This record gives sequence, C-alpha cells and structure tokens, in this order.
Amino acid sequence: MPSAPLPLTSCLILMSVIVVSGILLNLRHTSLLTSLIESMKKLILSAILSLGAFAGYSSVTVHYENQDRLGYVMKVKIDGAIKEIKIENGKAASLTIQGGNSACVIVTGCGDIEVNNGDRIVIHDKCVSVYKSLQWDYRHW
Repeated sequence: MPSAPLPLTSCLILMSVIVVSGILLNLRHTSLLTSLIESMKKLILSAILSLGAFAGYSSVTVHYENQDRLGYVMKVKIDGAIKEIKIENGKAASLTIQGGNSACVIVTGCGDIEVNNGDRIVIHDKCVSVYKSLQWDYRHW
C-alpha cells in the first residue's frame, strides 16, 4: 500500500502549519487552535484505524498456464464462499481471487486442489498441476 502514508503525511503537514500559524499570531486564538489540533488528532486516529481494517483483507493471486484448446470456468472455495474463475483457452495469465485468506481450494474434475498466494498452476487435459511458490515440491491432481 504505497499510497497509504500520503493522507497521514498531509495531515501532519497541515497540523504543523496550524501550530506555526498559532505561534505567529501570538496565540491570540488559543481556543480555535486547540479545537483544530483536537480535530486533526481525531482525523489521524481514524486514518490509522481505517488502514488497519484494510490490511486484514487479502486475496489469492495465482499464475496459470492453460495448455488446452478449451477455456474453463472453475469453482473456487475461499473463506466458506464459492466463487467462479474463468480460465481462458491456450493462454498464460495471472488471476486474483478476492477473499479474506491467502489460500483457496479449486474444484476440478480431477479433484480439489489447495492453492496458496503466488502459486503457479498448469492446466493440461482438464487436470491441474500445482507448482508451489516457496517450495520445491510438485503435485499433480
């Protein structure tokens, strides 16, 4: 999330400008300055809390290579929900399955397979082979 620190940074800059303006005005309007600082603190706190809420939501991204001449629509189980993914014919691409987990189960005619984020799958003769991203093992289903 490279864009996340931008709102926090701009809030801190704005708060610094308000404080410096208050000092330059010889603190004549301290009640206004205090209320503005309190508002900025609340804004910064809400920004931090909202960033934490988005950090808990993840997805599974896999790279696939379809060696068949046919495209497929497969069912995927992620977080108890069933979703569908479209695998296009004779193509290699990446797909992202939205959910709150970094692993999912793809339901195929050759059996159910578990796929983790970053894995590579190859479809050949309607069956799926999984290449694990951080392991050397190879499984064919």
